[in-house]
Amino acid sequence: MLKKLVLLLMFILLVPNITSAHTGLSSSSPKEGQAVTEDLKEITLTYETKIEKLSSMKLKKAGTEIPLRQTKVLDNQMIGILSEPLSNGPYVIEWKIVGADGHPITGKVSFKVQLENNEVDDQEKTDKQSKSEETEERQPDVKEHEKSAPVKESNNSRNTLITVITSILVLVLLAGLLLLLRKKR
Repeated sequence: MLKKLVLLLMFILLVPNITSAHTGLSSSSPKEGQAVTEDLKEITLTYETKIEKLSSMKLKKAGTEIPLRQTKVLDNQMIGILSEPLSNGPYVIEWKIVGADGHPITGKVSFKVQLENNEVDDQEKTDKQSKSEETEERQPDVKEHEKSAPVKESNNSRNTLITVITSILVLVLLAGLLLLLRKKR
């Protein structure tokens, strides 16, 4: 009987830790907030665990989607091949994945392109348009991005707290059960 209780306790303690793991973005190229100064050929997003093939990414400039020639998923990476060189200005990569645990997760990575070979007048026009549109659109994007990271940490903390509390309750119940069984003898 004691062996069964110990096995049950181990099962209860291990399962919540296994099921609470979620996949998150571990790195990106370009990085969050990076100023890209060379022609960009592809975008690479790397995640903490393997992701499903139906994961996707969109590249946007001032709210307009920039078409990608190809998007491919390789284990824990999603790679977007650009169909043409990017002009100067701010960009947002919007990604949506399904992690190995089956949970859909979304996020954003913001960066800007600052190529020297583009004309200054063209860059100034783009910057002025981008700043007015960025004020309207980027602030929610930044807020949304800021929300997603703390929420993930908060969920992980909450899951850990729930696991600890559940484990303590199970231990107390098992100790009480063992005491009752000993008193009956």
